[in-house]
Amino acid sequence: KPETRERLCARCMISTLAEGTSLKGKFKHPMILLDGLLSVRFFDRPNTILVPGDMTLTPDFTPPAAADIVLTEAEWADYYAGQSHHCVTPITLAYLPTDLVKELLETSVDFTRAVLDRYLFIQTQFSLYQAYLYHYNAYEAVRYVLRLTRAHGVTGLTHAQIAYLSGRNRTTVTKILHEIALAEPELLAEEVLSYPE
Repeated sequence: KPETRERLCARCMISTLAEGTSLKGKFKHPMILLDGLLSVRFFDRPNTILVPGDMTLTPDFTPPAAADIVLTEAEWADYYAGQSHHCVTPITLAYLPTDLVKELLETSVDFTRAVLDRYLFIQTQFSLYQAYLYHYNAYEAVRYVLRLTRAHGVTGLTHAQIAYLSGRNRTTVTKILHEIALAEPELLAEEVLSYPE
């Protein structure tokens, strides 16, 4: 609702980060990606991609039942230490105050529904990304990355960036981009083909 948005906007902090910036460790506040593309990696392997509109909470929001998961505190610490976020493009983030987000989750059905809807979207995106990167061949992985980035208005990626997002090496990506150019040229922005490799 507009009044909820106004409360969030009044207390949020906007931050812009340059392409290539890496963020390690846990975030201290909930955040919404407003613009750009953020690659979430786990021990330097692609894990998921965050796109504009995606909201992430912090471990403080983990429900008590999650303690039943068979990890020790040290293993949880390793898990979070292994995560990193990389700016594939320049990005803009809105950091939200934890206390306000917790309050709204308790008192605003509309806000809670919006957060749940976004988390369901992120979960679907995560599942598809994992499937295409780790269970399909390289052609399908590169094809999915092209479709995903184009759907969110990101074009002009270099072969190196596509390799980074698809978990493949540049040589493989260059070969596949030539195959895609012949089979599905509509998937390629002209800029992708213009980079000498």
